[in-house]
Amino acid sequence: MNYKDAVKEKIKDETTKNLWEEIAKSYEQGGKEGIKTVLSKKADEIVTEFKKLLESLEQKL
Repeated sequence: MNYKDAVKEKIKDETTKNLWEEIAKSYEQGGKEGIKTVLSKKADEIVTEFKKLLESLEQKL
């Protein structure tokens, strides 16, 4: 069993498993830069989602 499968086996949450698979795949294809790209993209998605939620909350108040 390689490190990718060993880590995946220990992760219980499906969303986190999917994120781990994406990170591992990006490392295999692009090394550290590939990981940086994936994590940067995910961070942007989180910020966008947070802004939408904040706007929705502000409208309700």
